[in-house]
Amino acid sequence: MINKKVNSVHEALEGISSGMTLMLGGFGLCGIPENAIKELALLGLGEFTCISNNAGIDNFGLGILLQQKQIKKMMKNYRENPPKKINNQSIRFIKDYLYSTKTDVKSKKLYPINLPKSDVIIFILKDNSNIAIRPSGTEPKIKFYFSVNNKNFKNKDWESTEKELDERIDSIILDLNL
Repeated sequence: MINKKVNSVHEALEGISSGMTLMLGGFGLCGIPENAIKELALLGLGEFTCISNNAGIDNFGLGILLQQKQIKKMMKNYRENPPKKINNQSIRFIKDYLYSTKTDVKSKKLYPINLPKSDVIIFILKDNSNIAIRPSGTEPKIKFYFSVNNKNFKNKDWESTEKELDERIDSIILDLNL
């Protein structure tokens, strides 16, 4: 078996460099690698993609890296390399509120969005489902919002419709590896 014990935080971070994906354990503020995160911030190595479950707040945990703008890669990646499909649905439009544009994916035509700029991206799928992505304003994480619909809804079928829509959201979450 591999010995994974190290003698110091510095030793644990040997080999870490800008652009890497880091998985950080814990939940909220419990059990997070706070000393390793502090050391990463001190080293100033650049940007990282961090996989975590809300491991910090503004001045603690991943919040320290967010303040140093070391966790930007995820939003940048969704802008520069948007998925072609989500949940086997092609993407019809991409609304990017940071650049105030709505892109028709098929024709590549751009339309202006006349709202205040914000770091939000919305993918509109062929079935008119919406997936909105934005960084949290208070926590070191990216938030995802899902809107799905059923055009054949009838009041008497609300339980089965709710189940179908919940399953569709679960499928989108799986497809996005969230």
